[in-house]
Amino acid sequence: MDKSVSVLIIDDHPIIANAYESALESFVNQNASYNFKITSVYSLDEAQLLLDNSNFIEDLDLVFLDMRLPASTDGKLVSGEDFGKVLRLRKPNIRIIVSTTFKRV
Repeated sequence: MDKSVSVLIIDDHPIIANAYESALESFVNQNASYNFKITSVYSLDEAQLLLDNSNFIEDLDLVFLDMRLPASTDGKLVSGEDFGKVLRLRKPNIRIIVSTTFKRV
């Protein structure tokens, strides 16, 4: 029996999202009993649209979340942390993997 996992990747750098996708695909190649349904978005605006889709959120198992995302255009979400908090309220048991970069100045 296959274990199907619905994954959401939120990162404003497509190369990072692609790296997560590649890592998950590599995992599947080594563990054929897993199947990942991956959705990648590159802004809080796109992520916010997905929050409005209750069927999508209900089926979601795992989120890769960049903490340093630019604010949404409506100003409701100012960072990935804000999105994570809203998502956690909607789905308390969701698994969230947090990522970020730190740039010294």
